[in-house]
Amino acid sequence: MVRVPESLRAAACFPPEADAQGDARAWARVMVTAARELRAACQDAKAWAPDVHVEVMSAFDEASRVLAAAKAPVLAAQEASGTWKAPGVGSFEQFRAKTTRTGTGATRKELGAARAVTQLDGGLDALSAGAMTSVHAERLATITDKLPEPLKHTLLTGANARKITDLASRLDAARFATQVENMAAALSARHVEDAHQAARERRHVEMTPAPGGMVRINGLLDAGAGHVVQVALDAATPRPSADDTRTKAQRQADALHT
Repeated sequence: MVRVPESLRAAACFPPEADAQGDARAWARVMVTAARELRAACQDAKAWAPDVHVEVMSAFDEASRVLAAAKAPVLAAQEASGTWKAPGVGSFEQFRAKTTRTGTGATRKELGAARAVTQLDGGLDALSAGAMTSVHAERLATITDKLPEPLKHTLLTGANARKITDLASRLDAARFATQVENMAAALSARHVEDAHQAARERRHVEMTPAPGGMVRINGLLDAGAGHVVQVALDAATPRPSADDTRTKAQRQADALHT
């Protein structure tokens, strides 16, 4: 007959019918109870056989990864709910720092990793399966937190996301971070160039008749072309004499036909 400790039986009090929230609460109780029972059992670890050390340590490592993957979406949901807001608590990081007593530095690292692995396509599965560790997730967050949102989205989705999870499965956290930084730098350079080309697509110069025998000039130039025009206008409009009452804009307009 299988022996089940009474503490575990008491904790495993699930709702009569399947209920996501009720089940989550029950599993959380089971988790804490099992951890406490395991802690007590580990007091005699020195007397264990080597294969027991290996098996239990492997379970510790796997549980740590799976719990981090389970915790990430709960953190995200709690932050989004806003129920943590209170006078004197300016951010979710401060709220977590207060409730865990670990300090804002530790909570910032925890929340950054949770956000990064949640936003990464397949990130939670990779973390749970062991293809990525919590340290990999922290390093990823350090990189993505510095990126603008469009660039972050590109890095954490599609083919780039698959490459990131593959790198995490093959490299230690330090080498992984170097490779992801290189990916982000390449994407950033491409993003800047794409943004520049998109801006140049809007370039134009238009001249339309205006009342009073005037012509209205309207346009948009890239920085290089704008500099050329400004240099030419500056060259054609030297420092005015003391009796010259024209504004700079008027002198530049007059320079176009002198």
